[in-house]
Amino acid sequence: MAESDSYEVTSRPWQSYHTVYTNAKAGMEGVDKEKVQRIVYEMSKGSKYFENEERKEAFIKQKIENMQAQCAKLTAAEISHYQKVADKRILELEATRDLTRIWLHVDMDAFYAAVETLSNPSLKGKPMAVGGMSMISTANYEARKFGVRAAMPGFIARKLCPQLIFVPTDFKKYTYYSDLTRKVFQKYDANFMAASLDEGYLDITNVCKERGMTSGEVAEELRKGVYEETGLTCSAGVAPNRLLAKGDSDVYFLDDPFSAVDAHTGAHLFKGKQHLFIIIVCSDINKPNGQFILPNDRMAVMTFISLLPIRKIGGIGKVTEHLLRDVFGITTCEEMLQKSGFLGALFSPSSADFFLCVGLGLGSTNTPQVRLRKSMSNERTFSATGDEAFLYHKLGNCFRCLIFFTREILLGDANIL
Repeated sequence: MAESDSYEVTSRPWQSYHTVYTNAKAGMEGVDKEKVQRIVYEMSKGSKYFENEERKEAFIKQKIENMQAQCAKLTAAEISHYQKVADKRILELEATRDLTRIWLHVDMDAFYAAVETLSNPSLKGKPMAVGGMSMISTANYEARKFGVRAAMPGFIARKLCPQLIFVPTDFKKYTYYSDLTRKVFQKYDANFMAASLDEGYLDITNVCKERGMTSGEVAEELRKGVYEETGLTCSAGVAPNRLLAKGDSDVYFLDDPFSAVDAHTGAHLFKGKQHLFIIIVCSDINKPNGQFILPNDRMAVMTFISLLPIRKIGGIGKVTEHLLRDVFGITTCEEMLQKSGFLGALFSPSSADFFLCVGLGLGSTNTPQVRLRKSMSNERTFSATGDEAFLYHKLGNCFRCLIFFTREILLGDANIL
């Protein structure tokens, strides 16, 4: 490391401190990222969270060094072999491309915050977040200009934006407006997929054919219908598959999705079974209150995907981003294909397939079957404490809430004993 670089790290340590809070969301394009990093660093330093982040950074560094060592051991013959395997797999995956369906992803704009503003017009134009000093659920676009975002502790958000207004969550209110939006969605796809209270996936292929409308016209009409029904705006993305429209709601059960595999021994270096959701940002491109249409054309898809940063893909978080960038030099989706042989050599087949699908812009076009809910949970966020009585009290509250929600969902009446 050069002397100037060493001085930079020492004098500005926050530059190497990367957290989820520095990742841009819609409405945060002009935010001073270094300022956010510095404030998050200064307010986190010395905390349990900070110590855990440091441990994770050290772990990532070790992962990178291990994989770099594995890369260095690959012989020319091995690289050639893995490249041939990857080239064959790319052709097989390409043969599955389906451009016959039209998928629309609709995403409400800063939903919780927008609902609160609709209920209290005096909040309009003021930086506001839903939540409290411990944690916020979302922030409106005025607050995002300061670097405030969802899943950020409120005390950090207040430091970034001293005039920030906090509004407590009200899920009954959000559910009410969510139901109104879904009534509109059903007019275009009776089998639409609700991903959360504020977003949905619709197969609008038949609607376009039956009404003689373009996908852009359908998206515009739907967005207008949502506004007329709720008074809230939404954004939409249209593409040939759910990967490109916004996200693929199919769950990928990978053996070890982020595991590096020793090319010689086959041993997994990093283990951990995870579910992947592929997410790309068509519906985020013209947020808020806008839409983006990606034509059902292979060249258009490949052009769109080519320069897309890998971090835009759901399932590629901070750890995988660092691995792909620092080990393979991969920063864009297109480079997944260019380095496909190396990916096949160091990752499991299922993980390599995932990366290749990302590079090809491939995603599901079918409407998945409804899955039964297999679990329920309830959680609370609070300050670090060693008070056992307090912890048992919190645990009891979570337990009672879980019983309430379980009865309500399974029996339709929370008052039934």
